[in-house]
Amino acid sequence: MDAKFRMIGGVVGAAVLIAIGTATMPAVQDGIVTFFVQRQIGTDPASLETDGLRVILCGIAPPSASPHARSCTAVIAGGL
Repeated sequence: MDAKFRMIGGVVGAAVLIAIGTATMPAVQDGIVTFFVQRQIGTDPASLETDGLRVILCGIAPPSASPHARSCTAVIAGGL
């Protein structure tokens, strides 16, 4: 029974390390961002053509200082 729990713990630990390792790859990060942007905004550019004011936070900086992460805000006023 104890060996079974160690084996499960090892498999879960390895899966977590693999997930963290792949999440730091730029291509994987780009795919994740693209997925969530399309999910939140949609893929129909006509939805941005109507009058209005839209503010999109397209990047946020982490609480710790990082040379790679920068904050980004997109403002769309009056449609495209």
